[in-house]
This record gives sequence, structure tokens and C-alpha cells, in this order.
Amino acid sequence: MNLPIVFGGIEEEASEIFAYNKQLDERFPHKVTFSGFNFSTEEDIKEYRIFLKTIDGQLPFPERSNLYDPYLATKIYYATLGIPRTLYHLLHHSAKIALKSGKDKLEEYHLYEGFRMLTYGTM
Repeated sequence: MNLPIVFGGIEEEASEIFAYNKQLDERFPHKVTFSGFNFSTEEDIKEYRIFLKTIDGQLPFPERSNLYDPYLATKIYYATLGIPRTLYHLLHHSAKIALKSGKDKLEEYHLYEGFRMLTYGTM
């Protein structure tokens, strides 16, 4: 029986685990890394905006926040460098601010305040 196994983690830390444990490294010879989204072609931008639209529909607000709007999506990309984990932290902080304010959706101001709370050394 073949059973696929997926490990996830930060590339540098995961590499250290495989370097330390050669047997584990040999059992998983095919390693794929995901460094985040690109934003250089129209197709890249479309893919990123679709990703944001999917996330927007899962936020805990009664109204859509339109994160996928071209203008806002560009700002979000440059704030997070297209890295999903950084985007998660941005949205986490921003949503808490918006919810505490009693808002029905995320607004650009909430994203700005959420961005100010990011600490890049701990992501």
C-alpha cells in the first residue's frame, strides 16, 4: 500500500531536520518548496487575486472585503511579499482590529494597522 505523506514547515528549519536525520532524508528524496506567489506576469497576478478572493470568502465578516481588488491586492502583495504565512499574520491582526471595532468587513485602514503589527523576525 502506498500512502502519501506531506511534511510542511519553514524551509530552513525543515532542511536542518533532514540534514540531522539522514535516514529520514533518504526516505523522502523528493522535496518540494513553496516560496510564495509571484507577481510579475498577468497570470501570476490573476492567480494571486483568485487566492485572495478565496480567503476573502472565508473571513468572519458578513460582507466581502474585496481583498482581490487590483489596487488592494497589489498593496497586500507588496506588504506580504506573496508569502501565505505573512498574509495569514496580516489578516489575523487586521481582522482582530476590525472585529473589535464592530465592522462588517476589513477595510484598508485595518490592513494598515495589521501591517504595523507584523514582526518579520518571527514569521
